[in-house]
Amino acid sequence: MTVSGLVLLEDFVSVEIAADLLKAIDALPWRADLKRRVQHYGYLYDYRRRNLNADLQLGPLPRWLVLRGEARYHWRHSIPARKTDVIDGVRVARTRRVSVTFRCVIET
Repeated sequence: MTVSGLVLLEDFVSVEIAADLLKAIDALPWRADLKRRVQHYGYLYDYRRRNLNADLQLGPLPRWLVLRGEARYHWRHSIPARKTDVIDGVRVARTRRVSVTFRCVIET
């Protein structure tokens, strides 16, 4: 299946760089007041109000991936909360999964 506006880059980072990124992420504190653990960079996001406060800037971010068009606006982006996944017809227990999401803030 193809989705307009979505590009998968296989091996975008090496195994070594991925391990270094996870090590850097794990060295920082995690928020645990949601259904999942999160870290914020850039601005602190208010999940109740579904927005951010520009006064709560945490620092700049690099840009790695852009979803636009159909990929951004017509597809759901999430990791469902469950303990197993079915892969090629086989139920597999989940281990650790890390989702890194970058968001752009449009200044008004």
